[in-house]
Amino acid sequence: MSHYPGESLDRRRFGVHNQQENPEPRAHFGDYADPARTVALAREAENAGWHAFFLWDHVLAWDGNIVADPCTLLAAVAASTERIRLGTMVTPLARRRPWQIVRQVVTLDHLSHGRAVLRVGLGYPPHEEFEVFGESGEARGRAELLDESLEIVVGLMGGEPFSTRAATSPWDR
Repeated sequence: MSHYPGESLDRRRFGVHNQQENPEPRAHFGDYADPARTVALAREAENAGWHAFFLWDHVLAWDGNIVADPCTLLAAVAASTERIRLGTMVTPLARRRPWQIVRQVVTLDHLSHGRAVLRVGLGYPPHEEFEVFGESGEARGRAELLDESLEIVVGLMGGEPFSTRAATSPWDR
């Protein structure tokens, strides 16, 4: 259970996401890659009293469906809703540049007036999300990249100068 400033710890919160195993509908897959449909779904969730709206962060089509960019769709949702929290189910930091993720999340947070949520992990499935692009799908390597990237994300979001000598991203700013 998450706790946000000003909210009671004993109050449960519920969010909406469309599970991959459920064939229809899938948020930002297939027909829901259409921003208008995703925005309408988020508005319905907000109007029904849900507290959060999450999208999957995948790069390839599943079962022949197109997959829309979650950051772009979440920006459209942010501009069209007022209360519901927004984010991805899991942002695979091993597949992303940490400074770009920070820029996207901070922009979404400003656009949504503080409703952005950043959730991170390894990413899955390794073959479709990493290996087809020539990157390692090995869990240990993805975990090391996650740790290094998370250090940079935390440093950049901290608002103070920081340094890291992460193997993949030497940083001194």
